[in-house]
Amino acid sequence: MRAMDCPLLQIEQIMFENQVLTRHLAKIQERCATLLSQRVREINQLNQVIEFLSDELRQRDQRICFLETKLQSLRLAISPALEPVMDDQRRE
Repeated sequence: MRAMDCPLLQIEQIMFENQVLTRHLAKIQERCATLLSQRVREINQLNQVIEFLSDELRQRDQRICFLETKLQSLRLAISPALEPVMDDQRRE
């Protein structure tokens, strides 16, 4: 009797292959879980960087706005004092 003719041997062969494939699947699932966990950490770190840079940009824009207001105030404050100088320059 040949081995392939015996249903019991075929079942044992299939069960062995199933065990091998199950072990491979478990390793692949573990690797996927590890990679997914790493990507989640990377995404969280990048989100923190985005938040930090957004705060920096907001602060920079606030400083620019403050300085523009100060500059406008200074221009208005010195404008009357510059009128005679400007008049002299226009006459020349």
